[in-house]
Amino acid sequence: MSFKSDYSFLEKVTMGSVGTQRVIEFLTNRGHKIIELERYSTRNKIWTTKVKRLRIPDLLCLRCGQRVESRAKSKLAITMSDSPSKPDRQWDFALRDNDLVAFVYCYKNADDEWVASDIVNLYTIGDLRGAINKSVLGKPKSADEGAERDRTWPSSIPSFDAKVIDAGQHMVRCMKANGRRYTYKIRKNYYVHVKTGDLIKANASIIASVIPLKQEGYCPARDCRYNFLSDLSSDNRETVYCAVKALGFLIEDSKESIPLLIDIAHSYPDELIRLEAAGSLARLNCSSGWKILQELINQHNNLSLQMEAVLLLGELNDPRAKRLLFSIADNKGCSGELRAAAIWGLAYQYRDIIDRLITYIDDEVLDVALHAIIACSRLTNNDNLEVILNAIGTNIRRSAAIITILMLHGVSYISQIIEFVFKKANSEQRKWLIYLMGLLGPDPCFSLLEKYGKEGREIINSLTMFWDLHYNNWTIKPDISEKIRFLLKQN
Repeated sequence: MSFKSDYSFLEKVTMGSVGTQRVIEFLTNRGHKIIELERYSTRNKIWTTKVKRLRIPDLLCLRCGQRVESRAKSKLAITMSDSPSKPDRQWDFALRDNDLVAFVYCYKNADDEWVASDIVNLYTIGDLRGAINKSVLGKPKSADEGAERDRTWPSSIPSFDAKVIDAGQHMVRCMKANGRRYTYKIRKNYYVHVKTGDLIKANASIIASVIPLKQEGYCPARDCRYNFLSDLSSDNRETVYCAVKALGFLIEDSKESIPLLIDIAHSYPDELIRLEAAGSLARLNCSSGWKILQELINQHNNLSLQMEAVLLLGELNDPRAKRLLFSIADNKGCSGELRAAAIWGLAYQYRDIIDRLITYIDDEVLDVALHAIIACSRLTNNDNLEVILNAIGTNIRRSAAIITILMLHGVSYISQIIEFVFKKANSEQRKWLIYLMGLLGPDPCFSLLEKYGKEGREIINSLTMFWDLHYNNWTIKPDISEKIRFLLKQN
């Protein structure tokens, strides 16, 4: 895959994760207790090693047991991917009638970041199924037999913000922000989803559709919580998976669930469910779970299962998980991406490991080194800055990586860095940090250096020519450099 297509895919994944985060917030505010069912559905990290997971929804409520599919859309529509000729790839696979689908409009803000609308449009799977004969199946997305298509339920979506002043069966009257009125005529087979007094938002609200109901989204469980224990005996493996994962978060059921989870972790025919059972046992502080996880990460003949085990360990904030992740990161017999995933998980979960992570930033495996650089940059703070600066030395590859870590923070720590140069740095550290000042430019450094009198002015004099030439060189600007590289490829 080219860099351009990689970046395009990242954009889609990022939009999806932002939309899913909004759905979690929306449902949590309505009494649900949501967990991420589909691993990484709220994050945009992309791994090359593909884990063939079960096809399961994105989210799960621990109270009512409802599963939730999240669908972020840059152009809002009630649409689901469908492969009619493949039962396990059909739009409603592994979903029950009372499960939910959330459609969220997402857009780019002024900083080119994805933002999810406050409006979350919820429908039950049962209502979508009930209107299946009114849906439209699009063209295949690829030439493959059984390729996915978009199945769309027709709907009305406004192009402007307004307030509903009258909602009837056949028309919806609105008042725009400028005081003008507008009337939506509702098609014959449409159901109105708004009521008088509602605020509708451009591109984000669904006024009406062929589906009879739009859900408010409140958790139906009050005094009676969903019984996940009973689902462990289901013949449906997706149902078993959901129950296995949920029970890892339900300490109150642990007396009954642990024996059942141990049995599943040892003997269930699906290896991903066995892995998830081990993860749930680990969450419940059961030693059997940790033992099984240790065995799974040592299965060098199954990289995808190892990868899933590492991603699972990255979710567990526990000293045992930390030890296992470091054992993978240190093991040069493991694949580079597996080690990189371990480093990524460590940085995501623990804040006190910068001294260990620095040891990977010059790793001979590029994937490991790059992930360690980003991991270290995310953990850098005032308390550990000196640990990073002191790691600069005669190892050129490591020192260069540290300069990159510091550059990622821009001028955030320049005052402390300059103070370190004059008060604590050895000759090798001083050399690299003066180079950093050159890269950062005169504006953040000049006045701070002048405070150190003659020594400071000597550094200014040594950098002046570099600053003058480098920062006036218009050809090194990112957009110009990219155009030059593009022209070089043309004959």
